[in-house]
Amino acid sequence: RDVPVLPQTPLSLSFDLPGAEAPISVTGMVVSDQRRGPFRRTGIRFTEIPPESAERLAAFCSQRG
Repeated sequence: RDVPVLPQTPLSLSFDLPGAEAPISVTGMVVSDQRRGPFRRTGIRFTEIPPESAERLAAFCSQRG
C-alpha cells in the first residue's frame, strides 16, 4: 500500500543485510518522503542503533565502497 509518511514521524524498523544471520533493528525519524514514478522514496535518519548493529552496518557499507 502506498501511503505517504510525514516528515518528523518517529518509527522503528528492522531490515536484513545480504548474507547476515540476524536483522538490524533501529529507531529513526522520517526526514523526507517523495513519490518517484511507481515508487515511494522515504529518507530515514537513524536516531537509535545498537552498537553491534552500527558496526555491522558500517562493515557492510565499507565492503561496497
